[in-house]
Amino acid sequence: MAEVTQTSAEFGDDYEVHVTADGTEPLSTHVAEAVARAEGVDVTELDEDLYDAIDGDALETLYRHTQRTGASWRLNFETAGWQVVVSSDGTVAID
Repeated sequence: MAEVTQTSAEFGDDYEVHVTADGTEPLSTHVAEAVARAEGVDVTELDEDLYDAIDGDALETLYRHTQRTGASWRLNFETAGWQVVVSSDGTVAID
């Protein structure tokens, strides 16, 4: 599991989860875990498959390339009704 620097806050209908990857698992695993936390379910109980929203292998390739080169980026997409922002430092934010 991710080194959880998790911040969760509820403001009306908004819910934020922040998880920072620790390099022990694929970044897409941490994305799925963050979405599950936002949903309040186990990752195996998610209604929508993450791979319907994003190519996990491509995300991992981008993340590993960033670790070697120091490039900076942010990737935004929607899954299961949540806005997901993945940053080059491995941070996953769900809103």
